[in-house]
Parts: sequence; C-alpha cells; structure tokens
Amino acid sequence: MPIVGRSSTPPSGESSGKERQVSSGNLRLRDLSFGFASADFEAAQDPNLLLRGFVDPYKLVSEARNGKRWLFLGYKGSGKSALGEHLRLVAASDPQLFVQSVNIADVSFSTFSQILKGQIEPAARYPTVWSWLLLVFLFNSLSKDQGANCAQDEELYMAIEGLKELGLVPEPTLKEAVMRTADTGFTLKLSALGFGVELTTKKSSTAADLPFFVERLRMLVRRIATKSTHLLIIDGFDELLREGKLQYDALGALISEANHLNMEFVNASLTAKVIVLCRTDLFERLPSANKNKIRQNAAVHIDWKCDRRNPKSSPLVALINHRASLTDKDLDVFETFLPEYLGTHGGDIRTQLLDHTRYVPRDIVMLFNQLQEHSGDGRMTNHQVDNALTAYSRDYLLPEIKDELEGYVDGEDIKAIFQILGSARRISPSRTDLEGYARNLHIRKEFDLDKILSVMFECSAIGNLLNRRSSYSTFKHRDRHTSFNQDEPIIIHEGLWKALNLKW
Repeated sequence: MPIVGRSSTPPSGESSGKERQVSSGNLRLRDLSFGFASADFEAAQDPNLLLRGFVDPYKLVSEARNGKRWLFLGYKGSGKSALGEHLRLVAASDPQLFVQSVNIADVSFSTFSQILKGQIEPAARYPTVWSWLLLVFLFNSLSKDQGANCAQDEELYMAIEGLKELGLVPEPTLKEAVMRTADTGFTLKLSALGFGVELTTKKSSTAADLPFFVERLRMLVRRIATKSTHLLIIDGFDELLREGKLQYDALGALISEANHLNMEFVNASLTAKVIVLCRTDLFERLPSANKNKIRQNAAVHIDWKCDRRNPKSSPLVALINHRASLTDKDLDVFETFLPEYLGTHGGDIRTQLLDHTRYVPRDIVMLFNQLQEHSGDGRMTNHQVDNALTAYSRDYLLPEIKDELEGYVDGEDIKAIFQILGSARRISPSRTDLEGYARNLHIRKEFDLDKILSVMFECSAIGNLLNRRSSYSTFKHRDRHTSFNQDEPIIIHEGLWKALNLKW
C-alpha cells in the first residue's frame, strides 16, 4: 500500500506556509474509489463501498435493526437507498438477519386501485390491500428462516404453503403481487390458510374475502417465534416522482399501514419491521390525519448539514476520507490532493467544495468523481479544480435538480425556468427580472413562476438572500425548517453558477 508523507515546504503557487500532506509513491486521486450516483449500481459494481465504506454518523443501521423508528426521511441523494443496500449486503453474511427490498416504483397504481374496488371506500380498501401485500412479503421472508417455528406450527406452515400455491411465495415482486391479487382469476383457498375448508373465489367476491384473509394473517403473526430479525425495506419513491406515477392517497395509506403493522409486530414480540425510505418533500404532501404523530414517534431525519465554520467536522468530509482510507489507511484527501483554498480570498477548501453541494452524500461523491477526472499525478491546481467544478455543475448538478423537479413541475416549465435563469445571467436576480425574462422568452401563460420558485427552494436549487453586503443566505439544505419567502431576494445555489454562466 502506498505511503503518505509530508512536505517541509509548501508547493509552488500556494500562499500559505502551512505544512501540507503530499503523496509519495504512485498514489493518485484517480486511484481512489468514492462511489456512484445510485446505491443499487454501487452495490453491484463495488459492494465494499457499502460495507466497509459505509459511514453512519447518525446510527441509522442500529436504528433500523434494533430501534423503534422505521420511517427514514431525507432529501434526494441523502443516502436512504444506501442504507437499504447496506442492510441487504450485511444480511448476506448474517444468518439471523433477513432483508427484503421492495421497489415501490414497480407498482401500477391503476391496477392497485382496482383491488377491492366498488364495495369499500378507498380510505378503507387501500390500507387493507397494503396489509395484504406487506404480510405476503413478511411470510415470504419467514419461509426462508430455518430458525422460525413455521415448519412446526401447522397453521403457519399451511399459510406459507397456501401463499406458494397462489404464486406469491417465494420471492414475489411488488408488481407481481399486485397483479396476481387484482387478476380476475385470483383464487384464495381457505384450507390453505388453516380453516380446514376449501373455497375458490373469483374477483367478484374477492372484495368481501380479502379483508378476512388479511385479518387471518394478522392473527397468525402472533404465533411466529424466531430469534432472527426480518426487515422489509420499501424504497423507490424517487422513481415514482420522476415518472409522475404518484397516487397520494395510496402512498398515505402505505405509511399508515406500515405504522399499524410495526406496532402489531412489537405487541407480538416479533423482531420484524417494515422500513420505509421516503423523500422528505414527498412525505410532506401525503394525506394522513396521523402524519405528524407518525413523524414524531417513528421518523428519522437524515440530515448531513454541517457547521461551515468547522468543515473538518462535516460528516461528508468524513465520508470522503473514510472511503479513501479503504485504499490507503488514514488518508486525508483534502490535505493530500487539493489546494488549500480556491481563488484569492482564502478560506478552507472543504467549505468551498461543500458550498457546491446540497450537503448530501450523492453530491459530494459526484463532485469528487469530477475532481478525479480532472486531476493529474500530484496535488490538483486551482485551475484543475475549477474545471472539475464546471463539469460537476454542468453535467451533474443541473441535470440532478431538473430530475428532482419532475413530478412537481411540468417538463416544459422545468425547461423554461432554467432558460429564464440563464437569460438573467445573475446569481441573485429579482422576481421582477424573472417575470420580464419570462415575457421576453414568450413562456406559456400557464407558467406559474411563484409555484416553481417555491418547489426549487424545496430542493435547494435556490435560496433567499438575507443580506446582500455579506451574501448571507438561507437554503433548505442548511435548515430544513426554513421556507421560501417570495418577498425576499432570490439567490441561486452556487453549484449551478457555472452551468448557467451566472455572475454577481
């Protein structure tokens, strides 16, 4: 493994006399592995990054496995899916941990909404359908647990065998489970669920019978005994938003029913949990009379914010250095490969780079991927870092924010707002200026500037400039409780300046 040493003199071009760590040997920035844009791709290409390279400053893994909380909220790129993939990879070598991942984006809500249609109101049928689907996945997980009592308990055994006959066990996907349940030929065998009587029901009577079977499975949960932990991880909300396949009533019912089932598991002393990985902005929009109560009791907010005055303490800085240490132990990437600061005004390189992100792991990882692409064999120059920041802004952050607006803003309006911001050429344009550019560009009449700016604030594409002289501003990624004020000046996120060619 390469050795990292120290230089007694600062490299050429640095104004500070501060001693800087430099790399000896052949280690280069591009030799390190920081990760990929998506956790599932990372798990397939370099699972070690999600095992040994997983940074968990907020004890999310412990909470997911052993804690009381099951709803993990975070903005896009905050590491929700990474948590799920980490648990799945850990389970592969832990005989007492069973993890199933369910991609909510697989569900067809048009098909989902047909289940139990006609005889039961949506407010009642959606929770019933979710209970059925979630319990099917639980029993699928139990069918693989040789330490559970399912083989010894006749009713549990018959329930699992019945689900096998229905094609719902083993290894169902959410899409398959929904389609089979909604199918006109769907059959339910009462004897297979331990009633001793066989009855085949077609779709016409499924509405009356499915709630009964759900309650039967709920009762059977109380009979389960196992020393293992079973986790059902529901993810994929980002894809739903991007594809515009949202049905808020159904998703709200999922949150409520996951809450009910988790409480039942606790009451049954069953070490099982439904874990929901949900975007914070989507959760805010879901209808539920008990949403705040669920948030208070069951939610973990994944928040990577840091003190800009002490960037060395940032968990994102720790993430980069920890992943680098997989190649070279105790390597400080910032000290070794980067200039002390950018520009002529000084400051810490860590703060300057973090300001180009929205304080989420995906942003910092993709930024370092660009730094690698533009690095050479030694420490990067300011010019190389500047080129990397331009590529990051143009090729990653701008498209990433456009993706994040999908589902909330019409595609044509997304294109239009960035045309307007690009035309303004200013880091802090006034709302009046933006209205004027919209007219000049002949943007369609339905274009709602205030609504779009509000959504952009939620994903930290813009903030409010509170003091022009000091450039003091507020962004959602710095304070998730802050809200957009259309009467205050707008400031565009620094990571977008280069892509949009903006100036003060």
